[in-house]
Order: sequence, then structure tokens, then C-alpha cells
Amino acid sequence: MAGRAGTRGLSTLRMGARRLLVVCVCCAILGGAALARAQASSNSKVVRVVIGEYVVALDPSTVHARRVTFVVTNTGLKVHEFVVLRSKVGAARLPVEGNEVREDSSATRNVGEIGKIKPGETKRLSLALKPGLYVAICNYPGHFHHGMHAILRIR
Repeated sequence: MAGRAGTRGLSTLRMGARRLLVVCVCCAILGGAALARAQASSNSKVVRVVIGEYVVALDPSTVHARRVTFVVTNTGLKVHEFVVLRSKVGAARLPVEGNEVREDSSATRNVGEIGKIKPGETKRLSLALKPGLYVAICNYPGHFHHGMHAILRIR
């Protein structure tokens, strides 16, 4: 019995170490703002996005521009997607069917997405967004429920 408890403790420690590593990598990528800004068109606001197990981090999370270029980097170990939903409700109240968010409903509308972002890969998505509330998610089965969502406000 003692061996199993020790193994569970080691497994929990490894999971914590992985999450810490993801957070550190997220901070490093979000710090590289100059390159992303230089590559975006001059009339577009760049939002740097880090996705991984199980996080979506936006920098910045409030934008005053109408044209937004998302520079999305997958720092995780799994394939993810990046979906931008215009929302009348916050992330906690998004309509869910099974293990996924209903992307087009009375409360939400899919305004753009990038599918299949492999680990270590960076992709871009440029959208014209109206002022309002948006939720960025990974909508692969179960990922939203594990915390892969973030709020974006367009002023």
C-alpha cells in the first residue's frame, strides 16, 4: 500500500511540475510582444495567445481596435484549437452539449477559429471584431471544462 501512495504522490508532483512549466513557457512567449507587433499589419491590434493543458492566456485581454490579429502558440503536449466566440454571457454560462460548447446558439456565435494547432506550433488569425464580449476557447471534447477559455473585451 505504501508503494501505491508514494506513486500517487509522485504522479501529483509531476502534474504540478508540468503545469508550472506551462506557466513559465506562457510567460516567456507573452513577453515576446515586439516580434508579434512588428509582423502584424499597422491597422491591426495584436493579441498574443498561449494555449496548452489546460489554459488559454490572452495578452492583452481588452482591445480598443476593431481589427485583431491573434498570434496563437500551443505550448502544450497535445493538439488544440483556438475558437473565438462572440458571447452574450461569460465563459461560465456558455451553452454546453456533452463535452463541447455550442458555438452557434442564441448566446454565442463563432466568429473565427484555427483548428489543429500542434504542440510547439504558432498560427495567426485576423478578425474584424465589433465592440463587445468574446470568449476564446479550445473546443476539443472536454478541454473547455478543464479550463481552456479566456475572456476578450473589444471596446
